Amino acid sequence: MEAYAFEDFDSDSEPEVLWGELPDDVWLQIFRFLPQYTILSVICNVCSRFRSTAFYSTLWRVLDFQKWDDHPALVMSFLELLKPEMGKVSNHLRSLSFGKNTGNNVFGSNSRWLFYACHNLVYLDVGECDQITALTVDEFAYYFCNVKTLILQGCRKVDDEAMRAVSRFPNLSSLNITNCTNVTDVGLNFVAGMRSRLLHLETSEVWHLSDEAIQNLVSQQPQIESLILYGENLTDLSVISTCHYLGNLRTFQMSFCRGLTDRSIFALCGKVRLQTLHLKKIAEEITTEALTLLFKETPLVNLRDLAICNTDAIVDDTVYAIAAGCPNLQKLHLDWCCEVTDNSMGELFRSCRHLQFVSLTGLGGLEGNWLVDIDHQLPFLTHLDVSLCRSIPGDRLRHLLLRNRKLEVYIHGGHLAQEPRRRRVALRDYL
Repeated sequence: MEAYAFEDFDSDSEPEVLWGELPDDVWLQIFRFLPQYTILSVICNVCSRFRSTAFYSTLWRVLDFQKWDDHPALVMSFLELLKPEMGKVSNHLRSLSFGKNTGNNVFGSNSRWLFYACHNLVYLDVGECDQITALTVDEFAYYFCNVKTLILQGCRKVDDEAMRAVSRFPNLSSLNITNCTNVTDVGLNFVAGMRSRLLHLETSEVWHLSDEAIQNLVSQQPQIESLILYGENLTDLSVISTCHYLGNLRTFQMSFCRGLTDRSIFALCGKVRLQTLHLKKIAEEITTEALTLLFKETPLVNLRDLAICNTDAIVDDTVYAIAAGCPNLQKLHLDWCCEVTDNSMGELFRSCRHLQFVSLTGLGGLEGNWLVDIDHQLPFLTHLDVSLCRSIPGDRLRHLLLRNRKLEVYIHGGHLAQEPRRRRVALRDYL
């Protein structure tokens, strides 16, 4: 056995750390790395100086219960610790988020009154909470009058009356009612007539909205910059109205666009301020010529995120037009655009050198010739999804990964590729 010689450690050779003389700013930086539960349960009980520092505003601007959603007992214990100190915290709090379980526990009991003292709140997320009703939203509007962002995603009891309560928020600028399936045209009309200036609205999976309600919304809230729609019952009228009234439109997304025709695509031409454009599962009536013209007519140089999926109208000529008209793209989804071949991929990647995320799921015609140079052409690429691109040889993907260790390449992981939440497996796991 090897022997190791250790030099005597001279304690006098190192300067003594006088912890008590560290300035408050240093302690504050240390406390920022601690959970808020630890601050209340431990730090506050060390000494009066620590207790005073523990309630600095920077430590309490954000309170996120989502990360504790699987630990309800811990949440209730934290609330008991927080209750006597709420007067010191409430004025600092700007962002408040709940998970499904924590939200149900808080808003299904009197614990919710603890947070109604947070009058400076500007961000509130109660997504997936089953206890949120029209009465609860009305309370929010009264006590959280400074809220600018409200997330009600997946709140099953949110309905038209809840939208009436939403319209009472005096400063609301961003609203997410994704999967609030009880909201109809009546509720959206309340949102359209609200006194605050709405900038962002997301209504994904809200089934019961009509063209008339969308037209009323955009005509009364013309300052909207981001609009996300679920297009099952919508037609060209919604898109044409949106493009006509929303002169500052930067994000437009529509899923299940089965009722659209080329008129919608022509309406989008010239929206040069667009930064995000998603058209998923678009109608068969939309033609290649219209989509190609969209990118040729007026280059969308500000576009950063483009998704056009599930259509045979995207062909190589369309991809060439995207390459020429959208040089600053960072994210691109062309899933299930099965007419696209290798011929246009190389030109796309040579032109759009800022791409970081590329999804090409289901493009069976791709053979991957462009993989040879992709790591040089796209220096910022971190994510490449080639699920169900069965003609791409595995050796090409392996060589790519060996050249670029930061890149994640995804292949099909065993579930149906059409499933929106399919399990994906990183190819690196197989190497």
